[in-house]
Amino acid sequence: MRTFYCWGRRWSWCRTPQRMCLECTFIVLDAEKWRAQPGTPEESCMAGDVNLFLTDLGDPGLGEIEVMIAEPSCRGRGFGTEAVLMMMSYGVTKLGLRNFEAKIGQANEPSIRMFRKLHFDQVSVSSVFQEVTLRLTVSELERQWLLQQTSHVQEKPYRAVSPEPP
Repeated sequence: MRTFYCWGRRWSWCRTPQRMCLECTFIVLDAEKWRAQPGTPEESCMAGDVNLFLTDLGDPGLGEIEVMIAEPSCRGRGFGTEAVLMMMSYGVTKLGLRNFEAKIGQANEPSIRMFRKLHFDQVSVSSVFQEVTLRLTVSELERQWLLQQTSHVQEKPYRAVSPEPP
């Protein structure tokens, strides 16, 4: 991987009066920072996270995806793109997802551009919530493209004690 790796996949059931969903979270770490400072705790190298929510019980092939790169020094460096690609690959290969949706604040132009570069199309705009909904249907061609983009990714078990940077 170029600049980071994901750590700590977490599955949880979230239950609210409005919905029930299954959530998967990857924490995004700045691997360059981690490699440069041996012995540094993972938490001090956190850049953000990427989440996948399976919220539509009527459509188990649909996942809502979101990404947040909270560390300002990591923005605009491809962290979000790579994290979304990895999560989408996970969703397609491990969960059988065929559709992805992203709901993004209308003012978040960098995120909207990123999802459009990843082949998402705008399907709606909510003036009430001030957000844009983008969607990607994973055709066989899209699936092959996605797998090619993430062919360098290796899934490894998480080691909670003395992990080594990638």
